[in-house]
Amino acid sequence: KKGFTLIELLAVIVILALIALIAVPIILNVIEDSKKSAAVDSAYGYIEALENKIAQQALLGITYEDKDDYAYEDIKVDMKGTKPTYVKFSLEKGIIKTGVFCINNYTVDYKNNKVTVGEICNEEELKYPGNIELSETKGVYKYPNSGTFTVKHHGGILTCGTSNEKVATCFVEENKVTVIPGKEKGSATITVVSESTSKYKRAQAAYIATTEEGTLNSYTVIGYKGIYDEEAHGITVTSSGSTIKYGEEEGIYDLDESPTYSDVGTYTVYYQIETEGYETVKGSETVEITKAEGK
Repeated sequence: KKGFTLIELLAVIVILALIALIAVPIILNVIEDSKKSAAVDSAYGYIEALENKIAQQALLGITYEDKDDYAYEDIKVDMKGTKPTYVKFSLEKGIIKTGVFCINNYTVDYKNNKVTVGEICNEEELKYPGNIELSETKGVYKYPNSGTFTVKHHGGILTCGTSNEKVATCFVEENKVTVIPGKEKGSATITVVSESTSKYKRAQAAYIATTEEGTLNSYTVIGYKGIYDEEAHGITVTSSGSTIKYGEEEGIYDLDESPTYSDVGTYTVYYQIETEGYETVKGSETVEITKAEGK
């Protein structure tokens, strides 16, 4: 009767586990080293392809300016090996001076003609800092008149938002932001955002919009002037969408309708017009009743 004892089986399992414990990290390291080595070769291949493309274009009269913020889409090339998934580099006289690439999911740095492989690549962190400039950083608006300011940015989609919709709102058309004052006076922060692109990070800037009450012009006030006729007369105030109050003393507006008078004399009626978004209008008009002819 041939077979293994339980202890022998356990011993074999333990030995296999130890072998796996030792072998797996070694194998993983070999795989990782091969990926890093391939990333280095691909980086050199990509840089060589770039410089060849720049030289070929120069023969055709096409040149590229020296600057530090080139990206993959600026100069596209064909190459052997693994193409970078993210690219940024600086160019000087047709030569790549520095660069950062994402290859095989690793961050690959190029400097002083040498390539080094770093940690796992985070493309968003590697992007150039976003930049957004406003033609103005603050403005005063008298309700209901809107205004605009312009934006310089790196081409990401522009959006805007407000900290208080009752004070001011906004909308964007191309590179122009329009501010619309609300009916509530005060200040609101308009935040303008340039969304992330393949080249630049998300950027934002703040604009302070101050809304002041408008000047109400659309109202009428009519007094009364006539001969005694035993009828009661007052003043007439009209203004669409407004709350109108009356009073017989200046500063006290406690009547919903104009006070009326029938006796001969001159009377002053005070009024107050309140309209949302506009300055309060206060004033006075007279009721003048003269004596009638007769016996």
